[in-house]
This record gives sequence, C-alpha cells and structure tokens, in this order.
Amino acid sequence: MDTKPPSFREAEEPLQAEEWLNTVEQKFHLLRLTEGLKAEYAAHQLQGLGGIWWNQHREALPVNTMVDWNLFCEAFKGNFIPLGVMEIKHTEFM
Repeated sequence: MDTKPPSFREAEEPLQAEEWLNTVEQKFHLLRLTEGLKAEYAAHQLQGLGGIWWNQHREALPVNTMVDWNLFCEAFKGNFIPLGVMEIKHTEFM
C-alpha cells in the first residue's frame, strides 16, 4: 500500500479505465508480484461498481479458476472498454 495504488470505481470514459490499468501496471514495477498476485492486487483496488462487477465476474467463473493478470485484464477491458474504442481514440489522437 506504500505505492499508493489508485482505486477504481467506474469509468465515465473508456480512457479512464485504460489509464487505471496502466497506473496499476506501473506499480507492479515497484513490487515483485506473480501474475496471480498482480490480479489480486488490482482486484483489491476495485470499489463501488467496479468491485460489484468483479465479484459477479468471479462468481461466474468455473470453480477453482486461477485468475492471472492476463485474465483479469481481458475481463476488465471487456467490461469497461468497448471493442474498437481504443482504436478510435488512437485515430482521433493522430
């Protein structure tokens, strides 16, 4: 917690969700975490609607599913960042 990880409740814009993921990944560089611990660390920072979503998502997974960082990111992006939005934003930026 000394790294002051950001919490996530919800995103008004998909870029806010992407920014949160990037910030959490930056914190991983300060810590020595396994892929599974990365997912736990990030999930711990989900609050409000984000936390409710994660609890429901976990309950929908098969029993004993090991959630690693890639699985967490895939689920998170699938829920908070609609397909194609990042490509559109990239095009707008260019």
